[in-house]
Amino acid sequence: MAAKDDPTVFSKTGAKLTVIPSQVLKVPQLRVLDLYDNAIETVPTKFFTELPDLKTLKLRRNKIASLPDDIASLQQLEILDVGHNKLSALPGSLCSITGLVQLIADNNAIRDLGGEVYQWENMKVLNLENNQLSNIPGDVGWLPLDSLKLGGNPDLRIPKIVLERGQKGIVSYLQVICEQHRLVEQHLDKFANPGAEQGAPPKQAMPADPAGQAAFIS
Repeated sequence: MAAKDDPTVFSKTGAKLTVIPSQVLKVPQLRVLDLYDNAIETVPTKFFTELPDLKTLKLRRNKIASLPDDIASLQQLEILDVGHNKLSALPGSLCSITGLVQLIADNNAIRDLGGEVYQWENMKVLNLENNQLSNIPGDVGWLPLDSLKLGGNPDLRIPKIVLERGQKGIVSYLQVICEQHRLVEQHLDKFANPGAEQGAPPKQAMPADPAGQAAFIS
């Protein structure tokens, strides 16, 4: 039910729900939806389109195998917690939610972090621990993160020495990878269009530790 002190909050945790209650859509201007620790398996298509004001979505500890692409309709969303589910991927459309501040998706079976993650310009917390990730997009290194958790991904192709340096080392490494990819793409463009006039390269902030970046390149 909605919280007594805030009618824009719907919370039903540990209730053994197998579906999302229909009354959720009856809460006007819902801002917080907390369905932690249930047995929900699916999120209906177009469900999210009915919740335009949602800022916090907690579906942690359920049995959800996928999220619909229309999650992109939650353009006010700031906190998404889908940890401890059965997700094998996150929808690429999730990246279009530029105001997202926290994404917690630990303890799933996520193999790929697809989409244009550079759009997460407000992301502060990214928790992808205990999944099946093999790669992390270099653009993650340029997000304004306060917390990045990637532990428990045994197939993750990041050198051990980088992982041992913790978040700072990982961020610097990802920045290097991102820059290398950008340079490769520029060279490929010049090769494919030798007579075309090239525009100026996109602006990017420099890493907090340029010396550390240089160390990874050498």
